[in-house]
Amino acid sequence: MPGNANMVTVWEKDPSSGRTRQAPKPDVNKLPLGFYFPPPEPPVSDDTDSEDFRYWVAAEALRRGADFWTPCLAPPPKWAPGNTLQVRPDTIYDDLNSDYDGAVLTFSHGSAPANPGLVVYAGATPDILCHELGHAVLHALNINLWPPGGTELEAFKESFGDMSAILCALQVSEFRDTLLAETQAAGNFWISSSLSRVAEQFGKVVRAVAPEDADKDCLRNAWNHHNYEAPATIANRQGPDVLTVSSHSFSRVFTGAFYEAFAAMFTARAANKATRSLELQIASTHMRDILAASVVNAQRRDDFFAHVAARMVDASAGKDASYPAIFTDVFTRRSILPGAIA
Repeated sequence: MPGNANMVTVWEKDPSSGRTRQAPKPDVNKLPLGFYFPPPEPPVSDDTDSEDFRYWVAAEALRRGADFWTPCLAPPPKWAPGNTLQVRPDTIYDDLNSDYDGAVLTFSHGSAPANPGLVVYAGATPDILCHELGHAVLHALNINLWPPGGTELEAFKESFGDMSAILCALQVSEFRDTLLAETQAAGNFWISSSLSRVAEQFGKVVRAVAPEDADKDCLRNAWNHHNYEAPATIANRQGPDVLTVSSHSFSRVFTGAFYEAFAAMFTARAANKATRSLELQIASTHMRDILAASVVNAQRRDDFFAHVAARMVDASAGKDASYPAIFTDVFTRRSILPGAIA
């Protein structure tokens, strides 16, 4: 048991790293953007295999993510269903899945038939927790986007979840230090890293069960080179390494552009190496605000990627004079925006 009752032990980012950290005990009921977890509240635990530990991982990640996104919501900030969002941190079902249904965040657990002893819990992985939180945030930002739409709108919802996971991870100072050491050794922030690899442990098991549903090194890697192609031209494609019209697969187009632009934003800000961690966090809040401004009042349309991308170019100018050129370059090279915009 931890020695300080006001602190909890949680994963730094992904359980596969084995790295834990100490965090203030979260108040899940705190408003705005409160959560309702089924009672009773369990004791704090350092046992990473325990249900108690998993509860506090979920509580800390969701509280941290909600606090991160709160400044973007129109006052008084609230979820689409109201002030409090229900959370089911682990269902009884053996199912490699997580879900936001418009009112409840639900997380399950499962394993691969070839390795039944390795059980992974969606609700114990900060990336997945903050991905599903991203769906709830997008719903709160623009409720008109939530009814099912076309390929690009549904893919963007999945992309927004992955972007939320990435940005929320950057609010952890210990993880920023880990990431900076990792990318500094490579000499380039635009690489596959523990930040770009979303849900590594969970993705490994998903890949063993359904190879087409996960990238080779994680559930989805934001470091990718997928360029936009019209959904109608790729309707019959299948496979984990190619772009398909599945919302999770097609989401990688927008997530890849987001991540490439974010890497350039950070590079533009990080000339002073002594403040790299701070600049990384500032860049993450800038990207959060740009994303939020771009989806508020966004319209449901077939070319949703281009619609949001153009709005991001415009919104970025309010944060840094160097940003519009970065977004324009990335979105045009990846064929999300037409070249004429440059």
